[in-house]
Parts: sequence; structure tokens; C-alpha cells
Amino acid sequence: MSTNEEQKIAAEQFGYRIEQGEEALAGKFWWTLCLAGLDVEVGPLEFDTEEETWDDAVRAHQAELVEIEAIAA
Repeated sequence: MSTNEEQKIAAEQFGYRIEQGEEALAGKFWWTLCLAGLDVEVGPLEFDTEEETWDDAVRAHQAELVEIEAIAA
């Protein structure tokens, strides 16, 4: 999947952030989800590029939106 800029912006506005490792995790990326009043959720995988990380964050964001919609229905 190739993430477009609109998808990245929507995920970022929702609370997704890309983190980059240092020291032992140098060169690795992962996403976090920070929502007001909730603990930080950390993506379960590490990636070699920021683009791969955004792809996974957008996928997680879309799944989150589907879940929210199902609860609201």
C-alpha cells in the first residue's frame, strides 16, 4: 500500500505519530497512538523506513475508524 498525504494527515490528526529509535533501536521506526485521556498505544512492529511505518499506521487508523463506526451503529 502506498500511503497518500491525505491519509497521513488524517492519521496524524487522529493521534498517530511516527517514532524513530536511538542507540539499540537506531534505524528502526514504529508508530504510537496518543488519544486524550487514554494510554499511549504502541504499534506492534518495527520498520526500516518511515514510509513503511506510515503505511502501517494508516492501516491501523482505518481499522480504528471501522471499529468506531461499528460501535456507533
